[in-house]
Order: sequence, then C-alpha cells, then structure tokens
Amino acid sequence: MDLEARWKDFQTAVATRGLRIYPGLPRGSDQGVFWQGDPEGFEDFLDLAQAVGAQVVYALAERWDPEGFLEDLVGRPLPEDLQPQMNALEAEARARAGELSGFIAAWIHEGQVHVYMAEAAWAADLRERKEVLLETLESLAEAEKVEEAEALEAIARKLAENREFQQARSYETRIRITQRLFPELRERWLDHGQWWELVREARAIYEAEILPRQEQRMAEEAARLLASGLSKTEAAARLGISRERLDRLLQRYAGEVNG
Repeated sequence: MDLEARWKDFQTAVATRGLRIYPGLPRGSDQGVFWQGDPEGFEDFLDLAQAVGAQVVYALAERWDPEGFLEDLVGRPLPEDLQPQMNALEAEARARAGELSGFIAAWIHEGQVHVYMAEAAWAADLRERKEVLLETLESLAEAEKVEEAEALEAIARKLAENREFQQARSYETRIRITQRLFPELRERWLDHGQWWELVREARAIYEAEILPRQEQRMAEEAARLLASGLSKTEAAARLGISRERLDRLLQRYAGEVNG
C-alpha cells in the first residue's frame, strides 16, 4: 500500500473508533515510546489507544521538501568521483517535491507519549543515501585536515630553522618573513589569524627544540674560551652576548659542559 492510501486509511480508522485527530504533535513526542510492531499496523496502534481510553490522536503528515533536504549538500564542493551520486540524489529528491514522505501519530496515556511513524520507502532510501554521502564527505574533510596539519607542521619546522625568523623580535616581523618565504600560502590565506597561528607554532618549535641546542653549543664554546684563558667578559664579547646571558648559559648547561 502506498503512503497516500495508508494515510487516508489511518484517518478513516481514527474516525471509525470515535477518536479525534489533533493536527499537530504533543510536546515530548520525539522522546516517546515508539511503536515496534508491524510498520503498517496502525490499526493495532489505534486499538490500543482506544483500549486505554485515549480520546485524541495527534497526527501530522509530512510533505517532501527537497530544498530542506538538500540544503546541507547543494553548493558544497565535491570530489569529481562523488558528483554523479550527488546529481542523482538531487534529481530524485526534486522530483518528489510535495509528495507525502511520511506521517507521525501519537496518543498520550498517564503522561507517556506513544508514537507511530510511517515513512515512504523512497524517502527512507533518499535519506540513507544522503547520510552515506555526508559521511563520505566528512571522512574526506577529516583526511584533508590531517594532510593540511602535516603540511603546516613541515612549514613551521622550516621557519623554526630559519635564522632570520629566529632573530625577528616581533610577531608582525615574523609574519612578514613567513609570507615572503612561502608566497604560495598568500593565495590561500586571507585571515591574519592563520598567519599568526603558523608563526606561533614555528616559534614554539624553535623554543622547545632548536634554541636549547643552540644555547648548549654556545655554552660549550664559552667553556672552551674560558679554558683558553679569556675572562667571562671577553668570552661574552667573542660570542656576541651579554655577560649576564653567558652566566645563565653556563649555569643552565653546567652538567653538559662539564661532562
């Protein structure tokens, strides 16, 4: 039996039992007890309503709205191999515009909402195909995010190793250096925040991984200079750093230098 005929028979069955239809759904129907019997067994559903003394059956027919169904897909960038699936889904969805796609009925007993749902087979098929398509797109998007993150980490590491970037004193200067070194990113990035995040990541790599190695080598060179007879002031001048920084380096890397 097609859904239009079942909907008409449902309304007739409600009337023959002396019940009345309220054109809408009660609050909490989405969390009610759902009918698990025969999908076409609305007669049993209504018999139960009558047996427990329900007088009103809430019911709502749903007409197919292709625009609402397709709104989170149309205009979305798709890989070429998924375009035929999207085209077929869209064509079939638009061809069903205005058709009865389903109806929901409910009655209430002792505060509990009891719900019966019917859906056209074609509507269930379209929803399932859409769900598969969306899941595929989400998987592809997640893979692209991982690939993008890996590419940006590689760029951040190159920046962290760049001497000019290391010596820059401000984030704005580091951003300008990054834009000059990686002009291909300027075609994709318009948001200043994206540049800031890349520079922040590169700076974090430099401070966590590269700077300690540089400072240790500097401390080792300072120890060699001091061992050769230079004073700390002379060693600091030779290294191009302050006497205070020399003291900090020697203290921080004393174990490595002495070892």
